[in-house]
Amino acid sequence: AGVTLFTTGTFLFGGIPGMYHHNYFSGTPTMILAVGSCFSCLEVCPLALMGLEASEYMALHRAADRPESRWLAKYKPIVNCFIYVAFWNLVGAGFLGFIINPPVSQYWMIGGYLTLAHGHGALWGVYGVLALALSLLVLRLSDLAAKWDTFWLDWGLRLMNVGMFLQIFVSIFPLGLYQFTQAVKHDYWYARSQHFHGDSSVQSLKLARALGDSIFAIAMLMVLWFVFVQFCNRQLKRSKMCGGSPGKASSSYYQALQG
Repeated sequence: AGVTLFTTGTFLFGGIPGMYHHNYFSGTPTMILAVGSCFSCLEVCPLALMGLEASEYMALHRAADRPESRWLAKYKPIVNCFIYVAFWNLVGAGFLGFIINPPVSQYWMIGGYLTLAHGHGALWGVYGVLALALSLLVLRLSDLAAKWDTFWLDWGLRLMNVGMFLQIFVSIFPLGLYQFTQAVKHDYWYARSQHFHGDSSVQSLKLARALGDSIFAIAMLMVLWFVFVQFCNRQLKRSKMCGGSPGKASSSYYQALQG
């Protein structure tokens, strides 16, 4: 729990000021730009350690299968979330972020599809998956005795990340590269005009995003189904403890949790 909260605080502290680097050409005061630039450049430090972090989480994942570490199996979905966070930190915040970070790149790309690709990867990977991990941790700690069937949860988390990957690299990222070439060739106004957005190639790439969107939406429903099943199991368990009396059920249930 402490590691999860510390990681969340670190990403919030570093990530939110770091987003100021998107404001180079939008009339932002110089001081804010300076703060954003510093935090954005310093992102290189934690991103360089993402490989080490991912290997540590993978080691925890493997340890959960050993008999002496069975207690860790209860937290495997949460460990999986941190592995996904490490991956999206590298791809979304790192690779896609560094493409658009330099001012000369921002001049041609700001507000375009490459910015959108970075925003999707970084926001989902750092804050979306991290929020899921924190929510699952709260759900797990609220009833450590509960036996989780994580089939729907595991596949839901995997497919959400697959869906996001397809959204970015089948649709948004190729659109961004094409938009960048058009901005350099015809100037920035053209890359934001109806001439660009009405292009048949652009329309096809926009429609291609439906694949990733659909997978992501179905996966989200799988995760919500898992949470709903846990809620129903908990309510059923509370009812059985006291033979159907709500007041007694609540008292017996929380005494069992504390014991």
